[in-house]
Amino acid sequence: MPDSCEHIPIEHHNRMFKNISKMLKDDGIVYIHIPHPYHLDWMRIHDKEELQLIDQSLYLHEFCETIKDTDFYVFSEEPYNVWTFPNLSEWRGKYVHRVLRRKEYLLLENDAGKAMGLWEVGKL
Repeated sequence: MPDSCEHIPIEHHNRMFKNISKMLKDDGIVYIHIPHPYHLDWMRIHDKEELQLIDQSLYLHEFCETIKDTDFYVFSEEPYNVWTFPNLSEWRGKYVHRVLRRKEYLLLENDAGKAMGLWEVGKL
């Protein structure tokens, strides 16, 4: 999902990812490329005319909250740059990518082999 999630109102993300889950293969991943939320915050102060009508900062903790009852969890997140500007540290981390994977469950059993419940892999 290159550079699109920040333009879709966050209240629609849950339904969107539930629909994506229906179409994705069981071992598939969702790759999301978005502007770093701190960079968007900076742009709102210093360069707001470059922003689009909906350009929301998608902080990780809020994003996780919107997908918590979907089949996905955030497997990884990493800031990066599309353009390289040597010696300009303020340009590092202008974008972030997030990789979503399907939640996995392990059956928990006691010593006698009796099922005790499910443990969600990827949940803290």
